[in-house]
Amino acid sequence: MTDHSLRLDSDGQPHLAYGGDALYYAWYDGASWQSEIVDETATAGNYASLALDGEGHPHIGYFLNRPGLSEVRYAYKDATGWHIVTVDGTGQASGHTALALDALGYAHIVYYGNTALQYAYQDANGWHIQVADSKGWVGQYNSIAIDALGYPHVSYLDADDWDLRYAYQDASGWHAQTVANGGGQGTSLALDANGCPHITYLDAVDWTVKFAYQLSCPVEGGWQFDTIGPGGA
Repeated sequence: MTDHSLRLDSDGQPHLAYGGDALYYAWYDGASWQSEIVDETATAGNYASLALDGEGHPHIGYFLNRPGLSEVRYAYKDATGWHIVTVDGTGQASGHTALALDALGYAHIVYYGNTALQYAYQDANGWHIQVADSKGWVGQYNSIAIDALGYPHVSYLDADDWDLRYAYQDASGWHAQTVANGGGQGTSLALDANGCPHITYLDAVDWTVKFAYQLSCPVEGGWQFDTIGPGGA
């Protein structure tokens, strides 16, 4: 197993997505745990990232990798059952996927591919893929959130310099910046009510878990930092 993902539904019940030898989905129905195999393809389910839509249906972004087959896939469930879509089947994807839904229920997925941070999004016309940041080997350990205007915000690792990076999109395009030197592993991002980013990550310099945030945004720099505690490896 690599990354796995948990969300709570409107009743406070947990739902999980995970995998590695297949993609699995499990949920608690109030009395007992239920589970099912979503994608039986061998090695499916790596870096599973789960979101629940307004009707409580699950949506999962994940990575599949085996010799001759490297794909970012998207699975969602509706009243008719599960549906699986190949988002990026070029063979250039390298995992580290993260998924979020916008207010209309469309999926947005970031992933590491072709040494860059890739961004795939869905709209009424289907799927589209963009390069969000191409500064060297960037895009691993990513986390995504969608703001009130429907724009994505992403935290991720710059593996060239081992730094924490942050990118966001607005009407003029993508903007990316380095947040902290020596960080970027295991990032997790959330937006506050003003749309400003808050990021937790592992600092590989002193091996502590740190918290980076902006009080006003969007802005280049202006980050503040707290140390949460020991992070280990």
